[in-house]
Amino acid sequence: MSYIWQEYSKQNRFKVTFEKISPYLEVWDMNDKNNISVNPLIRINETLFPDLDTEQMIDLSKKYESEENYIEIVNLIIHEIAQIDRIKGIDLLYIWGAFERKTIEEGIYGIECASLFNAISNKKKQDILLRYLAKYDMSKQRENMFDSALNALFNGVKMYYERSTDHVHIYIDEPKNDDNENLYSLVSLLFKDINIKDEVTWNNHFGIIGFDAVMIQDEIQII
Repeated sequence: MSYIWQEYSKQNRFKVTFEKISPYLEVWDMNDKNNISVNPLIRINETLFPDLDTEQMIDLSKKYESEENYIEIVNLIIHEIAQIDRIKGIDLLYIWGAFERKTIEEGIYGIECASLFNAISNKKKQDILLRYLAKYDMSKQRENMFDSALNALFNGVKMYYERSTDHVHIYIDEPKNDDNENLYSLVSLLFKDINIKDEVTWNNHFGIIGFDAVMIQDEIQII
């Protein structure tokens, strides 16, 4: 059990608690549906106490935690958030992706990753990247994540691995510009095996002898 939308029921009774803190789990044990403890530091604090820092939020919550009106308001707000989650089709990767966004922007993956991420002008591509990063952290099968992320973020990706030399030639059917190069660099930093040497060709495919489809005059590059 991790999030308020899981095993949701209108009869659930929610409360915020600071007894347990986690960057991943929004709720803990749901065996007692009348007393579900919710970790406010993931999303709830932004709804209940948007103008307060963590210490002020804890003090305020403790001050009113026994008052009936406060208890009811908190319960209703959490129910509304759970309903919005369900209507929007929110999933675990989306929520984990929101955590990954904060992790990148705070420089946990390094200053270079933070700078490259903030330079992405396409919000949809930011979201796709975050989903793959969440999937990467949650998965035990990470071997092809670099390939999958590139194919999700760019058009016409083709990858040619030289297994004997740990080298990969990559063709991306998009123009070579700062935005695309920055995005590729970020994907490479986050997902590529550090032992793999990569070489990227943009826009015009490099020629491969024996493959007529890429041996077109004025439309190939020699590498």
